[in-house]
Amino acid sequence: DFSTLMKFGHDASWETEDGWMVNAMVCDNWYGVACGKDNSVIGLNLTDNTLAGSIPSELHALKSLDTLDLSYNFISSTIPPSISTLTKLKNLYLGGEGAITGTIPTQLGELSRLEELFIFDTLVTGAIPSTLGNLENLEGLGLYANGLSSSIPTELGNLAKLHVLYLDENDLTGDIPASLGQLKVLSDFRLRKNVKLDSFIPTEIGNMVGLEHLYLDNASLKGAIPSEIGNLSNLKQVHLYKNKLTSTIPSELEQLDDLELLYLDTNDLTGSIPSSFGALVNLSAFYLFRNKLTGIIPSELGNLVHLEYIRLNENSLTGSVPTE
Repeated sequence: DFSTLMKFGHDASWETEDGWMVNAMVCDNWYGVACGKDNSVIGLNLTDNTLAGSIPSELHALKSLDTLDLSYNFISSTIPPSISTLTKLKNLYLGGEGAITGTIPTQLGELSRLEELFIFDTLVTGAIPSTLGNLENLEGLGLYANGLSSSIPTELGNLAKLHVLYLDENDLTGDIPASLGQLKVLSDFRLRKNVKLDSFIPTEIGNMVGLEHLYLDNASLKGAIPSEIGNLSNLKQVHLYKNKLTSTIPSELEQLDDLELLYLDTNDLTGSIPSSFGALVNLSAFYLFRNKLTGIIPSELGNLVHLEYIRLNENSLTGSVPTE
């Protein structure tokens, strides 16, 4: 393990280097190194430590490693496929301030114990590997702020334990797969700032019954807002602004008793504001500006006692915003 860790090019430029090179016993208070009872390295957490250079391909020698966090450094290499041989790995975090390049290795789909995979804010391009759909223990998948340019693999719908899915700020194309509706325990879904998607919002999104936060803004989405979103009783935030959504606002959204933020602005929505929205008593922000809405502003909006921010301008509405 000593020779493998030395491949990280330890030097005085590191933010913290406590213990490194003091002796060859890597389990003897080396900063960022966690060891098991047999003195094998099980964790390597060097996040935000001004590391530079490459991710060592020799990492495969750390056979007991279950956590690898190299995020928020200045690493400027590709992701070595040999990481896939770390069969005990549960948590992998790469990206941040660095310049990691290349593609996401398809071999990462072989890490069957993986629970969290975050590759973010990098120069990584290409496809989201469909093999990631094999990671049946995955609870968090964050592939945001990269240059990914493929379609979203339908296989991601197989990740039954997934709680968090961040695919935002990429160049993804194609449709939002209906298979994602199978993610029953997903609580946070972010696909914002993917302006090349040009997709409808699948009605199957109404099957994501655990969803609390939905970020689909600025993604060139088209068509109607599915009424099935009204089935998502745990929703607290809905961000659908800056898209090409048309049709009317579904009255079924009145069923979202826990909803706090509703951003539907900067679309092409038509029709009137449902008067039943006066039942959304936990709503604190309600944005509908820059649409094609008509009719009278419902007096029932005066029932929204927690409302702090409301913008209805740049429509063809009549009347005024009611007060309590």
